[in-house]
Amino acid sequence: MFKKILILNFLIFGFTASCFADIEKLQALLISGDFTAAEIECRAVLAGNPNQAVKEQVLFYSGTVNLKQKQYPAARSNFNLLLKDFPESGYLNRARLGIADTYLYEENYSLAEKIYLELLERKDNQIAPATLARLIDLNIKQGNRDKAQEYLNRLHTQCPLSMEASSIKNLPQEAQPKPVVKEEISEDKEPGAETFAVQVGAFADRTKAENLRKELVNKGEDAYVVLLEPPNGQSLYRVRIGRFSSQSEAERLAQKLTSKGYPTKVVP
Repeated sequence: MFKKILILNFLIFGFTASCFADIEKLQALLISGDFTAAEIECRAVLAGNPNQAVKEQVLFYSGTVNLKQKQYPAARSNFNLLLKDFPESGYLNRARLGIADTYLYEENYSLAEKIYLELLERKDNQIAPATLARLIDLNIKQGNRDKAQEYLNRLHTQCPLSMEASSIKNLPQEAQPKPVVKEEISEDKEPGAETFAVQVGAFADRTKAENLRKELVNKGEDAYVVLLEPPNGQSLYRVRIGRFSSQSEAERLAQKLTSKGYPTKVVP
């Protein structure tokens, strides 16, 4: 009987030690930045039917790895599985933050902001600095510098000793507005000199046009504003991207922007 107990204890201890070894290996891979190997290790551990404590950690690490690899739907899947299977987990708010991050990187700003604001209401001091930092980034990407500044002020007031407060001292310098190009209304065009652009908006209000231009620039597009002043009528500020030598190039960009929810029109 005593011998059986010793054998059983040895098996339990060996299983536990093995699980801890797997977690330590996984953590080492994450720290080293080897996310491909980390993903393989996560799958191997989960396939081995680990105990609940190990499964909880590995689900969180799996979501984190997917996030680093820009596999956003997979990251959400793992984080949501953690929320479902471990409602009392210590990783819950970090998993919610990870879900919001996937939407931020997919440029689904409304959903990302909704989750970030819910996290702030939870008053989790450990997650608050990261959440405020994300809200700063989100509003900068949308061109809402006033709101970004409000969150920056909150970060330094509420979390002055946080790593985020140390690294984000000020908002990045605002890109200087490009001069508005004045579009000449003329029927006389030089043969062969025609170029094409993608128009994504037209406004009577220059501020609205400039805000859209900033939003597109923050997304990596070379956007600019063209002023059209007809002889009789209201001036229009048109937001355009690119100066292409061929219409097909402009149409490819228009399709990409349309897939992101922008109204587009290819114009000469």
